[in-house]
Amino acid sequence: MDSSVGLEQTSYSEDPTDLTMRIFPNPSNQKANLEVIAPKAEMGLIRVFDIKGTLRYRQEVVLTPGQQLISIDCSSWPPGIFLFQLIVGDKTWSEELIISR
Repeated sequence: MDSSVGLEQTSYSEDPTDLTMRIFPNPSNQKANLEVIAPKAEMGLIRVFDIKGTLRYRQEVVLTPGQQLISIDCSSWPPGIFLFQLIVGDKTWSEELIISR
């Protein structure tokens, strides 16, 4: 039996020229932090969908080389599972976030 309380997912690549991201804390109840490590400057798009597929959040971001932290207020979202997507060029990274109250 797994006794862990939290869930942390990370989209890491073995290719050092590729972008990585993770969401924390997970589960969350007030805000989610999206940590992105980008190999170069690029434009990106963050989208968040609820379990029904409804778009809950959308933000264009300018990614700079290295680590950056993007905080997203999710205090008004209902409890449930949300899919975070980061789209850069023709690639998409996805992670799930659990909102609990």
